[in-house]
Amino acid sequence: MKDLLALTDYISNRFDKKKIILMGHSFGTYIATQAAHQAPEKYEAYIGIGQTADTVESVLEALNYLIDQAKSSGNTTDAKYLQGLTDKIQSGEQFAPRKYLQKYGGAARLIDFEEWFFVRTGVQLTKYHPFLSRFILLSGYFI
Repeated sequence: MKDLLALTDYISNRFDKKKIILMGHSFGTYIATQAAHQAPEKYEAYIGIGQTADTVESVLEALNYLIDQAKSSGNTTDAKYLQGLTDKIQSGEQFAPRKYLQKYGGAARLIDFEEWFFVRTGVQLTKYHPFLSRFILLSGYFI
């Protein structure tokens, strides 16, 4: 979040604005709301797209799914490792590791990963991303 606050200061100075409009998408909404809470004087407004509500609850749901999938596939090593992350995830210290989300599904458990495609920027998009998200990301209109 320090980076976001520093970027906010840079943009404010660069465009000679006292306040800027802050927009977050998906997990970026979590970071943006934290920044807006910490430094409300820097922002004219906040726009959330694909707003996260309870990050810890969402990550715990993904973790439990990963554990179930690891057990279902007979991978007790992965299941035990993932179970060991529960306390860190509940405290907000860690998120479900991307390696396991890609292996078992997790946060995107209803999406077939073969449908994912990567654009030159390395951004992952699926047919499930709204049109506006695709347009913004593919057009390069994001910071």
